[in-house]
Amino acid sequence: MKRVMMIVAASIMATSVTALAAEHTHKAHDEKCIKECQMLIRNCNLEVDTIQQRISKLRTELGKGSAVYTAEELQILEQKLQDTQKNFNTITMGG
Repeated sequence: MKRVMMIVAASIMATSVTALAAEHTHKAHDEKCIKECQMLIRNCNLEVDTIQQRISKLRTELGKGSAVYTAEELQILEQKLQDTQKNFNTITMGG
């Protein structure tokens, strides 16, 4: 009888730990997605910006500086701004 109880207790503990780990991973994943969306790294399917709007948003995010973003994230934003400005120049001036 003790063996049966120990096996049941062990299986309940294993299930609980797995559920907690999955919940923690999901929360971390959500936070990462939110931050990526804020950084304009990924394109939102429901929202389409003009190039001018994208440039404006990138400048706004860069203006927040190190109070919100790490140095690496600021470099990514700066690179995206430069790429977007190049695309805008290519479209408007033909190269």
